[in-house]
Amino acid sequence: MGRALVWDATCVDALAASNLPSTSQKAAAAAESAQMLKARLKYSVICNSYVFAALVLETLGTWSSDTKSFINVGVITQTCTGT
Repeated sequence: MGRALVWDATCVDALAASNLPSTSQKAAAAAESAQMLKARLKYSVICNSYVFAALVLETLGTWSSDTKSFINVGVITQTCTGT
């Protein structure tokens, strides 16, 4: 039997003083950092029992890599199944 999906959605401020050093150098830096922290710190204990997706957006619109993958799977599923 498969595992249930658990997701956590977050919007991080790309222009916050704590994020500016990284976001001024690389797009999605704050989103990637938040994604990693959620998976590693907040939800690490459930990852063996559930499929976890950290859905992270930045205030300027950039998506984390997991968010892009999650949305792409949804689009592919909808395209293939018609639902």
